Amino acid sequence: MNERYGGFLHTVLSETIGDQALLVVAVSGGPDSLAMLHKLLYYVGAARLHVAHLDHCLRPKSKQEANYVAGIAATMGLTYHEGRVDVPLLARHEGLTLEEAARQARYRFLTEVAQEVGATVVAVGHHADDQVETILLRFLRGTGLTGLRGMQAISPVPGAPELTLIRPQLDQSRADIEAYCQEHGLHPLVDESNRDPVFLRNRVRHQLLPVLATYNPQIREHLLRLGEIAAEEDALVQDLVDQVWLSVVEEVSAESVRLNRRRWSELPLGLQRRTVRRACGFLLPDGQDLSFEAVQQATQIASRKKSGTTFMLPAGVILYVDYNRLIFSISVLESAAGLPQLQPEEATMLPVPGMLALGDGWFLKAEPLAPNLQEVLANDDPWRAYVDVQDSEQLVVRGRLPGERMQPLGMGGRSTSLQDVMVNRKIPAAARAGWPIVATPQHIVWLVGHQVDRRASVTDASQSVVLLECVRLNEETC
Repeated sequence: MNERYGGFLHTVLSETIGDQALLVVAVSGGPDSLAMLHKLLYYVGAARLHVAHLDHCLRPKSKQEANYVAGIAATMGLTYHEGRVDVPLLARHEGLTLEEAARQARYRFLTEVAQEVGATVVAVGHHADDQVETILLRFLRGTGLTGLRGMQAISPVPGAPELTLIRPQLDQSRADIEAYCQEHGLHPLVDESNRDPVFLRNRVRHQLLPVLATYNPQIREHLLRLGEIAAEEDALVQDLVDQVWLSVVEEVSAESVRLNRRRWSELPLGLQRRTVRRACGFLLPDGQDLSFEAVQQATQIASRKKSGTTFMLPAGVILYVDYNRLIFSISVLESAAGLPQLQPEEATMLPVPGMLALGDGWFLKAEPLAPNLQEVLANDDPWRAYVDVQDSEQLVVRGRLPGERMQPLGMGGRSTSLQDVMVNRKIPAAARAGWPIVATPQHIVWLVGHQVDRRASVTDASQSVVLLECVRLNEETC
């Protein structure tokens, strides 16, 4: 193996694996992954390699492609693992693009294989041209210094930080890899979807980059250099974030991250954003990232809003602004920070307008408003609910009744058990019986912090609207 093809790969391997470490190698059958597999076989040996192929169900020939990769693995004497995920169905179900759904499915599968065989390293075939496209795509979508780094040769596996992800061909161009395949008699598959303009990356590759090259023929080299500079300078910023993080973080768990609000507020804006992003990073699934807009909005709310304010970030992360701390959580119970538990038989009237004390500084407020459907639809605060309640209907606040059911808004009027709603909303089992509910004598109106009942939903025909809010107030505010 000459230096042209193997120097960088050898360096990556020497920094990430020991003499006994097992590797899971992602192999699609294309030139990138096939060349990588051939190189790893030379450097590592067959006994330590596990070939993993995921059928994404995106092409009619996907099963034949899987069989082809299985045959290559058998020829090389390698253990083969195959998975299958209906990526189009996953994309529809999760509200993702096909590209993002495929990425998530791929890393989940590779993680499962690694955990099954006891591997600590996962290898993927990204190369220098992929890096150019990634940096440009992130620039187009709007990114900061971290995004401009592009992909890293060595990083944690998304969603599985205990595993190491390596990209040992980031120094090789697509042309270099295709030449390698020719020189070593490898016969890769041709992925027809790589030219499909429905995918943004393909449009960047085949349309945008050629146009940019007419303005600067060295555009690819310059983008790669930008990635290297951004990576070096981002590392300096990360060192600074590491230092200030220790001064602001109070607690980190699987459910929540708590920051000292006063110390956090004293940080420069750039470090406030970085620490917000880091706090969310502990909670976001599958290595998902937050947009600048989400981080900026969370930073502004943490800086300016009063205690008791709650903000829902993407991917189900909740920011709760307490007196002395900022709580980032994936559990409403955590973000509620002591929301009192109620008894089903102790239904208490909620006046409209008016306010009801729940205890421990928590209140439920009710305020009549003029109907404004646009305002209702724009609400993204889980602790605020707009409901249509007739003047003759008395609102009460209580815990859950045995066997109680509701008609969750958005389910077409179907009835389901309140227990199932609470499970789906990830309310912890110990908190379900006493979780506050706003109701009329006839039906549930609002499962506080979670779900409005369809029978109380605001429509364009609503004549009156009541705004319900669950807040935590200090004595001065009261």
